[in-house]
Amino acid sequence: MKTNIKRIINKWKALIFEGLPLKVRIYLKYAYFSVKAAPKLIRFSASNFSRIRLLGHKISLEASTICQLKCPICPTGQGLNKNTSIGRGYLKFSNFKKFIFDNPKIKMIELSNWGEIFLNPELKKIIQFAYLRNISLTVRNGANLNTVTEEVLKYLVKYRVKHLNISIDGATNAIYKTYRQGGDLHKVLKNVKIINQYKRKYNTKFPILYWQFIVMGHNEKELTIAKELSQKLGMTFHIKLNRKPSLSPIQDENLVRQQGGLGVAYRDEYIKLYREPYSPSCYKFWTIPQINWDGKLLGCGCNIWCDFGNVFETSLDHCLNSERYIHIKRVLLGEEIVNKKDPCYRCPKYIDVQRIKLKKRNIILNYIAL
Repeated sequence: MKTNIKRIINKWKALIFEGLPLKVRIYLKYAYFSVKAAPKLIRFSASNFSRIRLLGHKISLEASTICQLKCPICPTGQGLNKNTSIGRGYLKFSNFKKFIFDNPKIKMIELSNWGEIFLNPELKKIIQFAYLRNISLTVRNGANLNTVTEEVLKYLVKYRVKHLNISIDGATNAIYKTYRQGGDLHKVLKNVKIINQYKRKYNTKFPILYWQFIVMGHNEKELTIAKELSQKLGMTFHIKLNRKPSLSPIQDENLVRQQGGLGVAYRDEYIKLYREPYSPSCYKFWTIPQINWDGKLLGCGCNIWCDFGNVFETSLDHCLNSERYIHIKRVLLGEEIVNKKDPCYRCPKYIDVQRIKLKKRNIILNYIAL
């Protein structure tokens, strides 16, 4: 009975919140996180922020840099990443297990970044072991969910993976396949329904499902249909702004602004409206450092050019406390000058960081919002 009442209250809270103007919703979110963040803000405000190794207990450990799709603007899908620092491969269970034993303070791990996690043949072992060690797993960056066995889908639910963000850029198969080349929307939706069946069987809300929609010119007309379909499937819908707007340019900007939920149609618009970088991976150097499938500490999810040591060979703390890693933090805070050896020097997102400086407050808020 208590559970039903709680669900009803949460449903009404969500409906009221979604009905508020966009800027009011943003203000309330920031107000909430500001109150929640107060102790950390006070604690770190006077500290040497570049020397803080890790704000909490979260890291991102790539399960796979392999992907079966050929998405036009994705370096992985186009085969461009295999000759970079991240290479092509998957996380071995033995390395995952060792990392967990070596780093008992880590309590949450994000598994997705450049590739498709479900192509990792040892994923079931990883999911089960994490659950037994009381470690939360998330797939927030995204998965395409085209190639996965029912047994793995069962493990997602049975062993309580917390979040699963599914990339679905269309409401019909023809539109979906325009960008997700090699994919099949029917397979994806079937797999979502299987997950929901297991959620009912195990009486759990996990994994919480998200429908991520990269909005482009060819699919913008399906925004409304996709949102309705996501609700029927018990998924939270959100758009992702195209990082290459010249590919399938948006035709109806006002439609995207109104239906997308962000009030903008392009990343540049987002920066102007919110006065912060769009999806700034730079925060990860403090909040949830990116580690490659082979143990290389990358720092952020954009770095494909270098690493800061190997956490499977030396300790995570040692790598996080290296002078090179600290230098990057100082660069991002505007305390030191970027040099040609730094990953930021080649990163397009660093341009946005230079325009709108990273603030300690926003880094902490980003950590709390994860």
